[in-house]
Amino acid sequence: MVTPIMIDKITWGTYVFFAAMNACFIPIIWLFYPETKKRSLEEIDLIFAKGYLEKTSYVKASHDMPYLTDAEVDVMAKQYGFTGADDEFAAGEKRNSESVSRDSEKISDEIHEAARKSSE
Repeated sequence: MVTPIMIDKITWGTYVFFAAMNACFIPIIWLFYPETKKRSLEEIDLIFAKGYLEKTSYVKASHDMPYLTDAEVDVMAKQYGFTGADDEFAAGEKRNSESVSRDSEKISDEIHEAARKSSE
């Protein structure tokens, strides 16, 4: 909560201070953040997986890995042990539909049982 005090004491100088702080990060970002140009998020995930599993620099892994098509990303993801969101969604939907089916059968049986008891 330093900003209100800074604005009160040094007025417009506060903006200069924050601008200078932001400018200090430009070389850090330029030097240490890997380039993601022309890469999809899935490819970035594979770059980090490759670097981790092969115990190499992530930057080196990004330079070694060619640009991949969607089909190649899927193949490489399966090689690294990733499951696709579509696979997880389909498996979840199957479990949910089986669960709903069992629940609806159970409820139906309870209704029939209650109706039979009330008619007796």
